[in-house]
Amino acid sequence: MTEVELKYRVGDIAAAERVLAADKLGPFTGASGGARATQLEDRYVDTADGALAHAGFAVRLRQRGGETIVSVKSLGHTDGPGGSVEREELEGPADRVAPPIDWPASDARALVMEHAGDAPLVERVTIRQLRRVRQLRSAATRVELSLDEVDVVARGRVVDRFVELEAELTKGDRSDLAALSEAIESERGLERARTSKLEAALAALDGSANGDGGATAPAPRRSRPRPIESDETVESTKPTPLAERAPTSEPRLVVGKTPGVLAEDALAEAGRKVLRFHLARMLDRESGVRSSEDAEDIHKMRVATRRQRAAWRVFGEAYRKGRTKSHRTGLRDVARRLGAVRDLDVQLEGIDVYRADLSVTEQ
Repeated sequence: MTEVELKYRVGDIAAAERVLAADKLGPFTGASGGARATQLEDRYVDTADGALAHAGFAVRLRQRGGETIVSVKSLGHTDGPGGSVEREELEGPADRVAPPIDWPASDARALVMEHAGDAPLVERVTIRQLRRVRQLRSAATRVELSLDEVDVVARGRVVDRFVELEAELTKGDRSDLAALSEAIESERGLERARTSKLEAALAALDGSANGDGGATAPAPRRSRPRPIESDETVESTKPTPLAERAPTSEPRLVVGKTPGVLAEDALAEAGRKVLRFHLARMLDRESGVRSSEDAEDIHKMRVATRRQRAAWRVFGEAYRKGRTKSHRTGLRDVARRLGAVRDLDVQLEGIDVYRADLSVTEQ
């Protein structure tokens, strides 16, 4: 799914609380009953060599009460209406101590295993939040407005604190966020956040004052309930440094070693893994195909395309044909175009072999 939200770093907590308590924000009306508070603990994890970050994903294990949820978000994002941030997100059930192979089946788990494989996940940083949430509505559009008081925790020690105001679209037209952003930004002391909470937390670990490009010191804090304590010793895992290679602005598929199909996978999930595996191999050859420097790129891309089409024949019954028609049609078109070029390459290779047996003059 696509997450769409407005994000603000709070310099004046009184201004943020006025926004949270407002009965009207532009075209939006706040739900009666005020905000409800909840305590969250988010552990961000990766492999020791940063495989998930290299692939363009952040993996979060959220602890709330006795439930653990894994969220996989793309590191790259696009800009939406009103300065909103849009990124892809997958969620599923997880376990706070068990490896991904033991989590219940979900698309989020499948993506983690595709890029992490059997490598253990280690903690990068933990973010604890006191979140106060209020629901907003405007016609058919729904927004969850939250004020988050954040502790950045590493090895059992709070290394930074900041406050964020977020407005996440949960239903309806994302264009309505433009009017909401105007209403929020009429309050002083709220600055558009240019980084995610994870980026801010990792910047704090690197010694920055905060993760928002050198803004002022963290906002003042109000008293808060005691943070949720983990039953796992945080000091036992050293945070993994930031990946040396910066993620691309757009999510990308990384070529894995295997599709990662498991015996307990449902047919649809197994098919998705196989299709995604060969799609990554196909896209990996795109730049070479466009440059035309090596005919082998055409060949490899065509092979990956043909294997995807074969996968559709094996797993196709697990999907609604109407929902997949455009994908199958597009793949057939790509295969036809690649085939036409590959046929010419084969003929040229044949000509080269033929010429090699001729005299210099005949060549």
